[in-house]
Amino acid sequence: FMGQSKKAILKFDYRRRLFLLNNPSIITFFDKIEEVLIKDETLMRLLKYPPKDATNPDPLDPVLPNVVDEFSDEYWNLVDEKFVKGSQKTEVEEDSTVIICMYEGRNRPVLSSYILSKQEIRFGIIIHEDYEVDRRISRISARIADLISNRPEFVGYGALRPVGKNPSSAPVDFRRQEDIYTYMTNSRDGHCRR
Repeated sequence: FMGQSKKAILKFDYRRRLFLLNNPSIITFFDKIEEVLIKDETLMRLLKYPPKDATNPDPLDPVLPNVVDEFSDEYWNLVDEKFVKGSQKTEVEEDSTVIICMYEGRNRPVLSSYILSKQEIRFGIIIHEDYEVDRRISRISARIADLISNRPEFVGYGALRPVGKNPSSAPVDFRRQEDIYTYMTNSRDGHCRR
């Protein structure tokens, strides 16, 4: 703040306070992301319907019934089955076809700061090998990126950035990919930074 006027400093302080009041904690942040993902028809179809073959149309084909219906018990059962909070279920059932695990990754300080840190959010996409015939992992990964990258309602423009995708160990007959995103956070109170 050296060389800045008192008015500029007060304006910055006002914006920072307003930002902290209007921005959610990390818990609310995760809830918002989950809400966006489970309400997306395209993603839910990719999680529910089998790959295209002689008897099944493509999961995104309009002839198939819509999945997202907030008043349906079947829909909420599907959400409970397909979205896991945490790094992985202890066992993946054999009839499970596609599962998304959402969890916090590493939290690293920025420039040795105790105030700012870079927080990871990870999505583990676990699919049965039978579902990889239509490149299901890539389709799900791309849809998640479309839904959460650079969304102002989460942490501000450009704040949630993709970092990488890593294959990971999975149960027999399954594949797993980790999609990693980062954002800036206030280490002391868990508020997201722009």
